[in-house]
Amino acid sequence: MYRVYQHVLVALTFFASNLALAETVVEWSNLSAGGNGCPAGNAVITATPDGNELALTANNFGYELKGEGSIQRFCRLNASATIAKGHYLDEITQQISYGGFKSKSGSALTMGAQSRFLGFNLAPLTKEYADGSRFNVWQVSLRRKEKFSNLAPAEYFCGEESRTGLFQGTAASTGSVTDPNGTLIVGIQGLTVSYKASFNWLPCPT
Repeated sequence: MYRVYQHVLVALTFFASNLALAETVVEWSNLSAGGNGCPAGNAVITATPDGNELALTANNFGYELKGEGSIQRFCRLNASATIAKGHYLDEITQQISYGGFKSKSGSALTMGAQSRFLGFNLAPLTKEYADGSRFNVWQVSLRRKEKFSNLAPAEYFCGEESRTGLFQGTAASTGSVTDPNGTLIVGIQGLTVSYKASFNWLPCPT
């Protein structure tokens, strides 16, 4: 009987620990998007139930250049955060996904993402496709994980009150065509441009 009781106690302890780990650390509100890549907020914004991921799909981000010309596009996600006491943000992973095509010669493209949380700027994530390089992909994702705790250590979060603040994540693109016969296509003809941020929270040190 004692051995059965031990097994039940261990199982309950494990279950309670999992519930604690599944606790929602951050609650998001006032989600919005703006920019010439998502005019009038024309974008799909989602947050996972646990609050650990924000995503933006900009359906009107895409463009096409035929012949000489240049263009800049951006779409910025805004979200207000309320962070539960007892946790700090260890890492943020930012990601941008896109697809398109460019002429090898006479065209150039830069895709990128920039994130800012609680007044702290993460390093920009960029990919350049210079004149002379190939770009012909249905969908590709760039991502980078960054130690947010190097910007805002645990002590910044682990106070007596819940911390609140703003998160901003921007997907951006700059393109140019210098050849009259050149072509550059991004995010159209069934292709999309999307941005995602993932958050890794840890318990405050005791």
